Parts: sequence; C-alpha cells; structure tokens
Amino acid sequence: MKKKYTYFIILFFFSSLVYSNDKDKRSEYLNILDQEINEIVRLSKSVGRKNPTVFVRMMYVFIQKGKLLKEQENEKFLRISPKKRVDLDKRRFFKKSEKNFRKAKKIANFGIRKFKNFSGKGYFFHGLSEVALELGEKKGFHENIKKVFRNSKKGSDIHKKSSITLAEYYYNNKSFSKAIRFYENGLKGRKDRWWTKDAYNLSWCYLLTNNNKKALRLLKQVYYLSKNPNFIDVSYRSERELGYFFVMAGKFSDSIKFYKAGDGKLEEKLVRVSKYLVRKGKHTAAEKLLEYGLSNIDKREKKTNLELQILKLYSKFGKYSKHLKISRKVYKKAEKDQLDNYQIETFKNELKLVVGIIQKQVISKRYRRNKRLLKRKLFQTIRYFEYLARLEESDSYKWNFLAGETYFGRKNYKKALLYYERILISFKSSKKNKIVKKALEGFLASLKKAKIENEKKDSLTIFGLKNIILFEPKTKRSNLSHQRLFSLYLKKKKINECENIIFNYSKIFRGESKILEEMITKVMSFYKRNGNKKSLYFWAQKIKNKEFSVGPNLVKKSNLILLSLKFSKVESDNVKGNKKDALAGYLKIYRNSKNDAEVRKNSAFNAAVIFYEGKDLRRSYYWVKKALNLIRRKEIFKFEKTIISIADELFNRRYFKESSDLYFSSLKKVCFTKSKNKGLLLKNSVLIYLSNGSHKKALESLKWGDRCKIDGDAKNFVRLELIKYFNENSKLSDLEKYLNLFSANKRMRPSLIFYYDKLKAYLFRSGRFEKSNRVKSKMLNYYKQSKKLGYKIPLESLEAISKIVKNNIDKKISRLNRVVFNFPENKFNKVLKYKLKKLDEITSECLNLMSLGSSYGIVNGYNILIKAYDDFINEVLRFSPKGRSKEYISSFRASMKRLIGPLEKRGREFRYEAREKILKNSILSHENYKLLLSPQDNFINIKYFPLKDGILMDRGGLN
Repeated sequence: MKKKYTYFIILFFFSSLVYSNDKDKRSEYLNILDQEINEIVRLSKSVGRKNPTVFVRMMYVFIQKGKLLKEQENEKFLRISPKKRVDLDKRRFFKKSEKNFRKAKKIANFGIRKFKNFSGKGYFFHGLSEVALELGEKKGFHENIKKVFRNSKKGSDIHKKSSITLAEYYYNNKSFSKAIRFYENGLKGRKDRWWTKDAYNLSWCYLLTNNNKKALRLLKQVYYLSKNPNFIDVSYRSERELGYFFVMAGKFSDSIKFYKAGDGKLEEKLVRVSKYLVRKGKHTAAEKLLEYGLSNIDKREKKTNLELQILKLYSKFGKYSKHLKISRKVYKKAEKDQLDNYQIETFKNELKLVVGIIQKQVISKRYRRNKRLLKRKLFQTIRYFEYLARLEESDSYKWNFLAGETYFGRKNYKKALLYYERILISFKSSKKNKIVKKALEGFLASLKKAKIENEKKDSLTIFGLKNIILFEPKTKRSNLSHQRLFSLYLKKKKINECENIIFNYSKIFRGESKILEEMITKVMSFYKRNGNKKSLYFWAQKIKNKEFSVGPNLVKKSNLILLSLKFSKVESDNVKGNKKDALAGYLKIYRNSKNDAEVRKNSAFNAAVIFYEGKDLRRSYYWVKKALNLIRRKEIFKFEKTIISIADELFNRRYFKESSDLYFSSLKKVCFTKSKNKGLLLKNSVLIYLSNGSHKKALESLKWGDRCKIDGDAKNFVRLELIKYFNENSKLSDLEKYLNLFSANKRMRPSLIFYYDKLKAYLFRSGRFEKSNRVKSKMLNYYKQSKKLGYKIPLESLEAISKIVKNNIDKKISRLNRVVFNFPENKFNKVLKYKLKKLDEITSECLNLMSLGSSYGIVNGYNILIKAYDDFINEVLRFSPKGRSKEYISSFRASMKRLIGPLEKRGREFRYEAREKILKNSILSHENYKLLLSPQDNFINIKYFPLKDGILMDRGGLN
C-alpha cells in the first residue's frame, strides 16, 4: 500500500498536489513548483548552504515536480497504440521526470554528506526511498526506509510511519517475527485513524508466530475500535476471523459467547466463520466450532444451517458415522417440513455426494476383511437411499433401484429382492422406463441367486415374468418372458399353463415361428414321453391344419409323428425280431408316402438296414442309395456310421463297384459338415477305384477332398496311391504330370523322390538325357529341402538318392583309374600326390553316401571304399621303375610299403566296420556278399547265404 507522508516544510503544498489529476491544474502546479525552486535556490544562496531545512524543502519540491511530470508523460505514453508502444524506448520517453528524480536524489545525498549531525537527517533518507520507489528500485526503497527508521527521532511521525512501512514489508514477505517488532514500535502512543488496520495485521503476526492469546486479545480490541467512526472499519473481517483466533487459542466456548453477544445471528455467523476456517485449511477447527455451536443453540429449528455445514466437513474428511448421525436429525426436520427449499436441496446434494462414495466402497473389495465396518457402511448406504427416495418421491424408484443394486453387489440377494419388488409394485405406469426394466432384470437375477424356499422362489419368478409381459406386451423382453414362463411351467409339469402361454404367444408374436416351434415341440415331447398319444395326435393335427405359424421342419416332424403313430406296429415288429413283417411295413410306408420325403427317407433307410442284417447286400445297397438321396446334409451324422458299415461289408464281399460308389456318395454328402469320417471315406473310395483301374474316378474323389477341406494327411495318402498306380501301370505321362503337380506340397516331396527316380530312369532309357538330368537335380533339391525341414524320408527314396551319389563316386573313381604311375621321380611323386588327394575326396564322399541312411548307400559306400583302397595299394605295389638298378628298385619298393601301410590298415578297418554294421543292424542288400566274404573265400561268387547254420528239411516241412 502506497503511503503518503506530510512533512512540516511543505504541508499544504504536498497535500494539494497529491490528488491533482486535472491537466490545467497540473500545469499551474508545475509553474508554482518552478517558482518554488527558484525561491529555494535564492534562499540557499542567501544562507550560504548552511541551513539543511532548505535542502530538505528543495529535495521534496523536485520529487513532487518529477511525480507531476511522470503523470503527464504516462498519459502521453498510454495514448500511443500498443503496437507502436512496443518499439519505443520507455526510459527515453520518461526522461524529464527521471531527471527531476535524479536531482532530488543528488540533493538528498548531498544533505546526508553535508549535514551529518542534522537531527532531521531521516528526511533525506525518506526522500531517497521516495525516489527509489518512483524509479522501481525496490531494494533501494527498503534500505532507505530502514535508514529513515534509524536516523529519525523516536516517537516522531516519520519514525512511526517508517516503522509501519517496514512492518508491512516484512509482513508481506512472511517474516512475521520481524514485522511484530516494527508494528509494535509504530503503534505505540496515540492511536490514529489507521491504527485498526495496522493492529489487525499485527494480530495476524502474533497468531502466525503461535502467540495465540495475544493475537486474540489484540483482534478483539481492533474489532471494538472499528465500531468508532474515527478509525478504519475492519469489523467485518475481524468478526469473521475472531472465530478462527478463538479456535486457535482453544477457546471454543468463548467464541460462542462472543457471537451470542452480537446481533443474535449466531447460526449465520458460525457458518460464515466455519467456511472461512475451511478456506484457511483449518478443517478440524471448523468442525469443533460447529459442534460447539450445535450444542449451544437451544432451538432445534435454528441448527439446520450449522448441521448442513458440518455435514459438508464430515463428507469431505470421511467421517461417515458422524455424517449419518447429523443426517438423521436433518431428515426428521425435513419430514416435519421444517426445511426451506434451499436447505432441502443442500441436504439432498450432501446425501448424494456421500452415498456415491460409500456405495463404491461397499461394492469394492477394500473392506471385505473388516466385516463389521462393511456392515456399517452398507447400512448407511441403504439408509441414505431410503432418505433420498422419500425426499424425491417422483424419482423414488431410482433410489430404490440403487439400494437394490448395492445389496446385489454385496450378494445379499434376499434384501435386493425387496427393493426391486418395491419398484415393480409401485411403478404401474405403462410408460417405458429404463430403470424399471433394469429393476426387473435385477429382480430376476437376485431371485436366481437368492437362497429361498423353492415354492416362494417360483411364485416370485412368475411375478417378475408376468410384470414384464404386463409392462411390455410386444417387446423383446416380453418375448423372452413368455419363454421363461413357459420353461418354468414345463419344469413344474403344468402343461395346461404351458399350452395357454403357447396360445397367447402365437397371438402376440405371429412372426416368431422358431420359438413357437420349440414350445410346441417341448409340449409334444412331454406327451410323447408320457405316452399320451391322444394329446400328441391333437397337437400334430393342429399343426397339419396350419392353426399355428410354424416352420416346415415342425410340420414334417408332426406329419412324421402322425405316420409313426399309424406305423407303430411296424416298429414293434422290428424290435421284436419279426424282420419280414417289419420290412414289408417299411416298404409299404415308402410306397404310400410319395409326397413326404422324411417318411420315405426313414422307411428306405430302415429297409436297407434290415437287408444288411439279412446279408442281402445288393438290396441293402439299393435302398441305402435311395435313402442317401433323401438325407439332408445336416443330418447325415445320424446315418454315416451305418452307411460306412454297409460299404465295408460290400467291399469284403467283393462288390467293389457298389462299395466305392457308396463311399464316394457318402463323401459328397458329409462334405460340408464337421464329420470325422471324411478322410476315411476319401481313402476307401480312392483305393477301391484304383484297384478297379478307374483312376479318373479316383482323381474326381481327390477333387472332392479339396472341396471338403479334408485334412492334408488323408489327401497326401490318396495322392501317393495315385502316383503308385501310374508307376505300376506304366502310365508315364500321367506319372510325370502328377509328380510335378503334387510336388508343390513340400510334405509329399520325401515320398515322391522314389517315383522321380523311376521317371528319371524312363527318360534316360528313351534318350531324353537333358530332361533326365533335370529330374535328377530336382530329386537332390527335394532331398536337401526335406532334410532341412526335418521331414521323414522313406527308405526307398533314400536308396534313390544313394544311387545318384554312388554314380557320381563311380565316375570319380573311373577318372582316377585312368591316371597311371610313370617315371622319372618328379612325375611319379606328382601322380602319387594327386591320387592320394583324390582318394581322400572319395573317402569323404563315401562317408557322406553312408550317412544317407539307406542300406544300399551303407553297403555300397563301404564296398567302394574298400575296393578303392585295395586298387590303389595293388597299383603302387605292382609298379616297378624301369631302367633302374636292383638296389634302387629294392629301396623304392621298401619306401612304398611304408607309404601304403596306413592305407592297408584303414582298408581293414573299413571291412571290419562294414561287417559289424551289416550284422548288427540286420542290413539286407544285394551287395552284402562283397563285404561279408573275401574274394578268396567266395571264389564261386555266391550272392546269398545264411548268416546262421541252415537246417535240412524234407518235403513235409519241419516237424
């Protein structure tokens, strides 16, 4: 707050200038100030700069002139548009006023230096503080005010006012202990008009430094002095904040006495004070004050505002037990019409706020272990919902619904039922209401989960369903209610009530034929189980006469029932074993039911079964085909096992054509169903077609396999059988075509390698060498891919790959054998080195051949290795350098023997390994004899021989 000081030198002049805003007057005052400056300058010359009061006067004149000029400059500055104002040098614009302020500052600094012993030196510092304030130098202002305080006489006006200024500075900076010292100093002695305002601030300093009693005493004094027109009036604030001060001093009863002693509006004042305390964050103090107030107001009807205010505090800080206690009192007043509209609305809002919080706590899992607390919160929630239901009668069903939902959430279904039922009983309007619908759902859900007696439960369920039908006769909910009511009556075997529901449902929901069908079907099934043929015939006849709008399926079933009732004797004959009469009956039914496919289907199938049981397979095939033509795809699962059995028996009795036809026909029928027999039917039909040489029919079956989405294993089996068929029957063009087609499936490639080998051989024999080589490359690629993917490769395919690898090795050996030893030594050594290198390569490739895993590869790999080593050793031993001396030749052969020693040992090891592997793994191969017997032992070239000693048998065999 900007202070205005009045000094003894320019008392009248200063007061007249401060409040001047008029332009003309400002100009007049500026002229007066200029004259005053000239007069002061003249006076200072006459006294020879020895009188300090002259300089004080001069300083204040320049300050006042600067202020007037600043006002003038500020008006001009504000008249400039904001856009242009941004680019202006503000300091330059206020140059004149700043110049006067600088002069005043210079005079003050001169006075301080010149007149060190001047008792009024504080005025110079005061002038400096004024200049600092005008120039925006806050730090300078504060420092100079301190110096005013130190350099002015105690008790003087300027000393007191500087003290108050410093106190305000520290007060605003929240340095309350320092502020107290300066406030106390400034407020000593005579009380001026501003004493109440400053003392009010001092009382807050006392309070904020925990000197609560002193603060309370001073604020009470401020309050009473504010009533005096000679002082600034801060009574309104003081009265409100006295409650806070009383509370902080712990004098709650005194606060009540203080407010009681006022104008009698105790309740209103306490509410106002409590709100103030809440804003200050003193919620506990506000709560205690209100509680004291409640206990000190005699009349009940005058406590309402206090009660409503304290409810807000209780709700804010979760004191729900106290909240309930006060809410009971307020609710009783509301029942007696002692609350006005605003109070009722406030009370309802409080209830809604708290019940919303508590209901979430009740429904959550937070208090599930503290059952006692949970029970108390649940009680309070329900009580508040009941209060709101009575306070808002038009919307009472909403609050009853929430009470029911709360109980439902806590799984207290019995009590939930009471509130849901209350809604249904009270709400008799035909208007649509979402909450009533939900209440009805909650009622039925609670009823389902509540543990109550069965009879009572059923009566309540019927009540709920009837209410749905009553409120919503033509809605979806009513539709479902009819169905549930029907199910309930059916469960209790109250068939008459069930029939009434069917008649009522057929009138209201004419288009719901499917549901009507289900109801009628259940009633008819009940009569069928209980052997009530008369009632069963009654309903079947009504359906046949089209008295109900039902679908064709039920019409067919009812017609079937009518026929089954007629042909019950035929079924009886079949069950009793009188097959001849039963068969005659079924055939008669078939002939007499030309327009009824359902009857013809069943009679034909039953006839086929009787023929099958009687081993008359041709007639069984004939009638099952007729039945298949009439069987619908979605019901084939009822018949497929019997049809497969008939087809199996036809195959066993060598009726291949009929058997394959039946398998294939069944496959087409089950094609788009979830049958598990689709793969079996496909395999069987294809195998029989191929055994009869009908590969075209087999290919047609395979196409159906793709259409029917049969699993890949079954289809791959069929594809492989087709490839075998083409190979065995020398259909080489088909073999090539379907090998290329089926090899697109990577899982089939391991099995197809063998047949590619057959195709390769055929192409080679026919002179198509290039194509044969491409097939060979494809075989090797398929082998590598299959190994990489981890697919199992059949032995026959491995043997095919082994042959290719062996041929490649044979070619290398042939090239090796064409290179012969000769002399001189450098040529011999070069050939020897080459042959040893190639022998290592052949060894590596033979080991690779053996690792393929086929018996052919293992036996031939060892055989090639042994022969290659033997040939190399013999070639080296037989070689003799020509034209050399005997000593040289002898030395040469000795060195060669040392060279071939390890090779001979390696050859023996290979022969031993080969024999062990053949015998241990029982390998059967045409080449075994080459490894199991040495050429010396097997001089007559025996290829097959027993591994164990043989037994001589006579023609009669072993006895």
